[in-house]
Amino acid sequence: MSTNNNQSGLAQDIKVKATDMILPATLIFLVLYYPLCLLLQVLGIENVIITDVILVIIYAALCGGLYLIKHQCTMNNKPMSDVVPLINANVGVKFLNWAIITLAVALAGVCIQNGHVILLPAFLSIIVGFYVNLSVGQKLWELREPSAAWQPYHNPNFTPTPPQPQQGRRIVTRKFSWTEILNDMGVKTIGTDEVEVMFVEADYTDENSPHYVRSGNPFKNGQPMSDADYTTMTATVKAGSGDPYERTALSLIVQSAEEVCDKYHLAEYEMYNLLLRFCQYCIEYKVDDESAAINNIDEYFRFPGETLFDVEGDCDCKSILAYSLFNMLGADADLVSVCVTGDDNPNNFHNHAALILRDNSKKVKLPPTYPKVHLKGIDGLVVYCEPTGKGYKPGEIGPNVDQNSLIII
Repeated sequence: MSTNNNQSGLAQDIKVKATDMILPATLIFLVLYYPLCLLLQVLGIENVIITDVILVIIYAALCGGLYLIKHQCTMNNKPMSDVVPLINANVGVKFLNWAIITLAVALAGVCIQNGHVILLPAFLSIIVGFYVNLSVGQKLWELREPSAAWQPYHNPNFTPTPPQPQQGRRIVTRKFSWTEILNDMGVKTIGTDEVEVMFVEADYTDENSPHYVRSGNPFKNGQPMSDADYTTMTATVKAGSGDPYERTALSLIVQSAEEVCDKYHLAEYEMYNLLLRFCQYCIEYKVDDESAAINNIDEYFRFPGETLFDVEGDCDCKSILAYSLFNMLGADADLVSVCVTGDDNPNNFHNHAALILRDNSKKVKLPPTYPKVHLKGIDGLVVYCEPTGKGYKPGEIGPNVDQNSLIII
């Protein structure tokens, strides 16, 4: 049986399916069974058939109610892992499950034969609870968000298998660690948690390479002169460079984050937090005119592959990388420009880039612990994400950010 390695207050015992709560509901129902029967008699319900129907409805309500309570606790980051070992003790013991089911069926038959149908709902709940329990598994619950896992929502371009390199083309790797990220999230790490991606070196360093990635970046070929230029050029960079190694690198980072969630039993909505922090912690902040990798160009929005290859970038590079990771994950994200007020921005120009996340109940919901805001000109509530400074969780807004200035780009 697996153990829970997470020592933090994060919601580590989530991922519950409705079926996982059937056996606990059964046990509660059996404890309450006799008091419920007495209560129905006090209420004047003497008909045995009506009593049985009401008890079955109460059992169904317990199953659904327990799931809803569990799910609500999960989404509010209140783990209930201390309850799991007690209920989970019988999980996976098929012989015991079948023995209890067989005994319950036999006793149900005896009750029908002897006219004691008042006990039928109790035996029915035992049969259902322990039969469903056969499929729960032999490990501690990994409660699953109702939408299951992220995998069904991955971008169609999700490709964690790298392409076969052509002969003579030098492959270089970039290795990123989750350790600092997890430690700052309060997760006690075990072993090494890293993700390694690869690129063809010449495609990012040699302008004579036939697949030179940077030649397709509009910011290399000219500087934006208007808001329309920014919008058009940014759209080109957001779409990606088309480099298959870039696509694989994004996929591998998303896959690695999912493996981290599984390893430490994190809630699946923690994927939002992990990917955002990846851009904060793993990419060094460096302004464009100080970056030799891009020849110190005044304004340069990197393709996500460029940011990963260079392991550096400013707010727009980090934001485009975060957007690309969320897009590969399947989350609903938008890139935004924003005004950060201060003495160095007396005219309140848009001088910063960030992200917003939109809720989508058909996918993994944004938890209530992520503050949501209504932004001018943007429909519905959204979660602001800051990919630049370290330690910002989804929903946390940096100092001097003018929330009313956000524009989707």
